[in-house]
Amino acid sequence: MANYAPTEVVDILITFGECGRNYRLTARTYTERFPNRRYPTAQQIMNIERRSRNNPLQRERRRNRLHNNNDPRLLAVLAMVHQNPHISTRQVERELGIPQIMVHRLLRSVNYHPYHITLVQELKFFSNVCFSDEATFISNGSLNRHNYHYWSPENPHWYREVLNQHRLHVWVGICNGEVIGPHFF
Repeated sequence: MANYAPTEVVDILITFGECGRNYRLTARTYTERFPNRRYPTAQQIMNIERRSRNNPLQRERRRNRLHNNNDPRLLAVLAMVHQNPHISTRQVERELGIPQIMVHRLLRSVNYHPYHITLVQELKFFSNVCFSDEATFISNGSLNRHNYHYWSPENPHWYREVLNQHRLHVWVGICNGEVIGPHFF
């Protein structure tokens, strides 16, 4: 039986009451009212209604039957995966005779996950990129005006007179791993 979220169960039960406790009509009405959700069958609505009377809004617990770590199938599958971590579940099925879905379930029961390979290229971009930066040093100690802010709803036309116009401009670059500069202007 499908495991519905508490909000879905509430919506199903409200629709069930609006439809005069008719399971089939509830299934049709719920499907029309919530087209983007999974829609329950009349039998599922009956089970949800019965379950909600006994245990209000508790989700049905999933049963995990594969917790036996001494299962010979589990030990055989883990041995094969340990020998070859790149082995496919189809190959395990062929060699051990255990169905592929059971191999998946056994591996998931011990928290194994099939990670995919990531293809990358050798990183040689550093030889093709040039980095450069420049800075202006002013004799009054001010480096840049990017950090000066004046918060106001209207433009106050804020300015600051610079009395000393003596500046030093420096440029430095890095190309192919070599430093170029510094050059002073």
